[in-house]
Amino acid sequence: MIKYLKLLNDNSQEDRIHYIDITRTFAIFFIVLVHALGYCEHCDIILKLIASFDVPLFFIISGFVYQYKSDIDIFNYIKKKFKRIMIPYFVWVFLFLIPYVIFADFVGPILHKNYDINVVKSIMDIFFGVGYKNALKQNTPLWILPALFTMSILCYIIIKYLNEHLKSKTFILPAIILVGYVSTYMPVILPWGINTALNLGMFFIFGYYLRNYLPSLLNNNNIFYLILLIIGLISMYFNPQRISYKEYNYGIFILAILSGLSFSLLIINISKLINTNIVLEYIGKNTMGILIFHKVFVLVFQICLMPYFNNFNTMIELLISVIVALIAIILSLIFTEITRKICPTLIGEK
Repeated sequence: MIKYLKLLNDNSQEDRIHYIDITRTFAIFFIVLVHALGYCEHCDIILKLIASFDVPLFFIISGFVYQYKSDIDIFNYIKKKFKRIMIPYFVWVFLFLIPYVIFADFVGPILHKNYDINVVKSIMDIFFGVGYKNALKQNTPLWILPALFTMSILCYIIIKYLNEHLKSKTFILPAIILVGYVSTYMPVILPWGINTALNLGMFFIFGYYLRNYLPSLLNNNNIFYLILLIIGLISMYFNPQRISYKEYNYGIFILAILSGLSFSLLIINISKLINTNIVLEYIGKNTMGILIFHKVFVLVFQICLMPYFNNFNTMIELLISVIVALIAIILSLIFTEITRKICPTLIGEK
């Protein structure tokens, strides 16, 4: 198994930073774990903790690996990103609609959820491309893809303008944070994650510029880790509500930013300590497939375990959810490899 994973890693088509792939593994693991914890009775504080940084970490790493090329015009860039992100989104969100329509009446009562089926509305939600108000219920995590697509386009425009017209970039992050804060008061929800791109674009930009300052931010000092942990915990604790980036619920916005940034930096530092690990790097290279497939497997386990959750305590629920998340990731990787053999375009690959 290790030899197989090593072969896959050696066949990578691009030079990769090992610990960034490991960070991507942490990011996708926490996203899957949040969904596995979603129906637990006693894990509210754990959910609040993970939800304070899982999506920001995902966007920061997306910004970190973003490659700006000045010779690519905006139209070709949009075309490239559409193929990589939006084609998998549209294909899978339509495919997952089929079992949703067939099995929603059976699954809904077990999970104590209202899964009313309205095919016309579901199709309209697909083209609108947000997960707000229970849209995309056939595979809710896919809301991230349109948001990531829009965020990539927005950041391409910002970076292109800054690189070509501005010498000083010191004010960039504060300015984008201000834009994010102001945009949280937008009275309407716009399609394809435009609200998310405006609210959380700072994380993507932060990740992009993080590459230049990463050596000074990566620190093996335990005090540095402790400071990041304390800032993250205080920000999370005093935020009056659990953050839901899908629903645009941030609580106190500045606290959401602080917890997202501090926990993300902490996890990146931990990944740098690990530095290299064949299994973790392999998982980190397949986050698209895991994002696409994991919710189905999580749902199956929730259907099987839901009747017993009221009898568990916090630690047992957490342990079961971690196991479910790991199994869902393993099964998602299997389906990712199958899809890669059949049609790699469906997982965003050439």
